Amino acid sequence: MLAALPVLAMQGTITLICSQWLAPFLQSHNLLDSVNATAGLLVFSVALIILQLKKIPLTDYLPALIFAPLITWLLRTGGV
Repeated sequence: MLAALPVLAMQGTITLICSQWLAPFLQSHNLLDSVNATAGLLVFSVALIILQLKKIPLTDYLPALIFAPLITWLLRTGGV
């Protein structure tokens, strides 16, 4: 039960930030799916750590929450 607290804190923070501040911008540019997919993979990684199946350095992957929509936007606008 205590292991669910870090997952709730991490996913809850991401959800609140995206829903309150970033969602209107991300939805207008069709970038919300890339953020949700990246956050889902991070939560899956937390589950692997909690179940002690694999040790993954999650802090190394947190910048993906910024780069995923950026790359998606660049690919959709033809900037790359």
